[in-house]
Amino acid sequence: RDQPSFIPGGQFSPQALGNRSSPQAISNPRQAAFEMRMHDRQNSTTSSPNTSLNSDGSPSPAGGIKRKAEDSDSEPEPEDNIRLWETGWKQRYYKNKFDVDASDEKFRRKVVQSYVEGLCWVLRYYYQGCASWNWYYPFHYAPFASDFEGIADMPSDFEKGSKPFKPLEQLMGVFPAASGNFLPPTWRKLMTDPESSIIDFYPEDFAIDLNGKKYAWQGVALLPFVDERRLRAALEEVYPDLTPEESRRNSLGGDVLFVGKHHPLCDFIVEQYKTKNTEVVDIPPELCYGIQGKLTLNENAVLPDQTVESPVPMLRDLAQNSAVSISFKDPQFDEDFVFKAIVLPGAKKPAPVLKPGDWEKTNNDGRPWRPQLGFNRDRKPVHLDQSVFRTLGHTMPRERGMPGMYANAVPLGTYGSPYARPLLSGQQQIPKLLSNLRPQESWRGPTPLFQQTPQRTAGAAPLLAWNRMLQSQNQYQPSQYQGLGGPMSYPQRPEDRMDRGRQV
Repeated sequence: RDQPSFIPGGQFSPQALGNRSSPQAISNPRQAAFEMRMHDRQNSTTSSPNTSLNSDGSPSPAGGIKRKAEDSDSEPEPEDNIRLWETGWKQRYYKNKFDVDASDEKFRRKVVQSYVEGLCWVLRYYYQGCASWNWYYPFHYAPFASDFEGIADMPSDFEKGSKPFKPLEQLMGVFPAASGNFLPPTWRKLMTDPESSIIDFYPEDFAIDLNGKKYAWQGVALLPFVDERRLRAALEEVYPDLTPEESRRNSLGGDVLFVGKHHPLCDFIVEQYKTKNTEVVDIPPELCYGIQGKLTLNENAVLPDQTVESPVPMLRDLAQNSAVSISFKDPQFDEDFVFKAIVLPGAKKPAPVLKPGDWEKTNNDGRPWRPQLGFNRDRKPVHLDQSVFRTLGHTMPRERGMPGMYANAVPLGTYGSPYARPLLSGQQQIPKLLSNLRPQESWRGPTPLFQQTPQRTAGAAPLLAWNRMLQSQNQYQPSQYQGLGGPMSYPQRPEDRMDRGRQV
C-alpha cells in the first residue's frame, strides 16, 4: 500500500542515488515507451497496488461511482396547509393562521378592522404626520380581500396626545436578549433574568412559519407582542441606574441644522451666537430657499474656524471646520390641522420621459419616437461627413468582421481559401480605391530589415511591407471588388459613388 501507484521499468526504471556508476544512456526511447504501454495493458486486469478497497477490505469496482452534487433545490418544499386552489381554502387559512374557525364572523371582522386601521395609519403618516405612536397591528397575518365588506363604516380615529418611546425604551422593545450588550447592565438583566416580569417578551425558542417561503429568514417569526404598559412599569425600577450621559442619550431631542460658510443663512446664524440671543427666532425664508422653522442656540454648537471634538475617543478631532450648527424646530400646527394634499401653486410637472402606450407617428409629425436619455431633452445625434467614413476606411482594419455576416463588402479572397468566391451575377463591379491599398500604419515608413518576417517565396531579398501589400493586392485583384456599402460597410451617398475612382 506504501509503494507508488506506478513504477516504470526497463530503461526508465528508477535508480538509487549515490551509486558511483553513471546511468546508462537511453536508447530508442519510443520503442521503450511502446513496450511499457503494452505491459501495462496486459496487467490492467490484475490487481494493482493502487486498487481502491471497500471498508471491509474487498476490492471496489474498477469504475468509480460519481458522488451526487449537493443541490439546495433538492430540499423538500415546505408543506402547504392552505392550498388556495382547493375548496375550503378560507376555512384552512383562518384555522392554521389564527386558530379560529372561518365561521367566526366577529373575529374576522376584528381582523379586517385592524387591517383597515393600518391602511389609514400609513396614509395619514405620509400626508398628515404620525397619527398615533401607540397603534400597532395586533396580528401576524392579514385577512382576505374578500372579507373587506362594509369598511366605509369602520372607525378610523386614533388616540391623540401619544408620544414615541425614548431611545433605550425602543431598544428594549425590538432587541432580542442576545443584543442586550448595547443596553445598561440593569436593563439587560430584565431580558435574561428568569424572575423578570417581562421575561416572556424575549423567548429563546419560538416558531417560524415559512408561509410558503423556502428559507427561515423569509418566514414569519411568531414572537409575542410587547405590551407597552408592562414594559414601562418594569423600566421604572431601573431608570435610577442610568448615568447622566445615558440619561442625556435617552431623551427625546430636537433637530440640529448645519450650514456651510457659503450658505446665505450662515452669517445670520453666526450673528445669533455673537449677540448670544437666547430667544427663539424664525428662519428668514429669503435666506433659506423658502424653508420655515424656529431656531435656538445649541449648547454644543459647531462654530466656524473652531476645532470640532470627536465623539469617538479613537478618532482625532476635526481641526479645519467651516460649518455652523444651530437647533432647529419645525413649524408647529394644531393637532387637528389638516394638510391639504394638493399641488402647490406655481409647481411645474416634470416632462414625461416614458413612451406613452397609445403613441402614434402622426402625433410627432411622422417622425419615429425617440426616447429621452438622461435629463437632456435636446440631445442631438452626431452626423458624420463622408470624409469621416473615408478616414475610417483608411485606419480601421478590414479583418474585423467575418465574411458574409455583417459587412456589405466582398471578403478579401486568397488562393485556396474557403471564403474566396466568384462575383455574383448582377453585382456591380466598382474599381477598388487606391487609398484602400495603403497598408496599416504606412506613415511609420518601411519596416527595418531585421524586423521583417522571412517569406518563403521571397528568395534572398525580403520584400518591404509596402511592396508585399501591393503584390498581394495585385495578385488576387479579380476577387477583391467592393460591394455597395463602401469602405468598412458604411453607407455611401449617390453623389459620392459616381467618381470614387478619382478620390485619393
